Amino acid sequence: MSLLDRLDKVNIFPFAKMEKSNIDPNKNWQSNPVLGWVMYHQTPEGSTTGLGCSVDGHHNSFHAEHCSSTIHSHDYFELRYILKGEIQQKFGKDLFIFRENELLIIGRGVEHYELNPSVDSIYFDLFLPMDIFDYSFTQKVSSQILLTFLNRISVEKHQGNGYLHFKPKNSPHTEEYLSAIADEIEFLNDGYQYFIKGLLVRLLEDLSTNYDLQLCRFDQKKLRELIFFKVDEYMHIHYQTVSLEALCNEFHYSVSYFNKLIHEYCGESYVEHLQKIRLKKAKELLTTTDLSIKKIAHQTGYRNIGYFYKIFQKTYGVYPSNIHE
Repeated sequence: MSLLDRLDKVNIFPFAKMEKSNIDPNKNWQSNPVLGWVMYHQTPEGSTTGLGCSVDGHHNSFHAEHCSSTIHSHDYFELRYILKGEIQQKFGKDLFIFRENELLIIGRGVEHYELNPSVDSIYFDLFLPMDIFDYSFTQKVSSQILLTFLNRISVEKHQGNGYLHFKPKNSPHTEEYLSAIADEIEFLNDGYQYFIKGLLVRLLEDLSTNYDLQLCRFDQKKLRELIFFKVDEYMHIHYQTVSLEALCNEFHYSVSYFNKLIHEYCGESYVEHLQKIRLKKAKELLTTTDLSIKKIAHQTGYRNIGYFYKIFQKTYGVYPSNIHE
């Protein structure tokens, strides 16, 4: 069943008339975060109808003349997909507009609220409890950038800016995966937990491939810093064989991105930074081991022993043989 087809089921479950001018249909999940979904439709007449379902057997349909939530946060991830129209969303004091086929991942503890969506707009919310992102799940996510963000907002609680915003660039399969996840939540077939995790991995891969990732300014800066630390850590671990091509394969960015990133945080080029790492390791081996200078040079990525002597003396003011007597 497609996501849009689900709106035809809005009257299957007990119908609740909501009289208040400001309501938050998500509040059942806020107090008891479980895997679930809610779908909203801002009708051409201006009222809001919706349908919800969760794995604890809770079903909910609702209707309101006006649907605008109060400021709130969750202890789980919220994935929001805009099927039709646009919605206005506030994070802290900042107001953003999200449009058709765009997707948000909102982190835990992030204060936000929704203003009235545009007329005849439809959006789908998927609620993901923290325990779904366990070790077995994260090991299957190949996008290092997306994984870094998920790890970060699963550990830290952020105020105002902890979200990812995706804009489609190719032909994503988002609706297909979300609809399949909604089916698993609704029907609870045997092994549904494993199917949902598999579908989420495929969804995240689809996001990293067929969408452009957008971030608010705060997160752009923080995430860029995290990426640098990850790159620097990778270079320290793989200093013998690391290359720009290897960094591109590992972190899914271009060669020029890594040069700019390293220069931004170190004031050095990639080559200069790698050389510093290798020479520091070489100096450590020269002072703490009985390995030959030739072997140390090879172990730290230098195949030309003459060049190793030259660059070591230029950096430290002495030759390797002066240290390793």
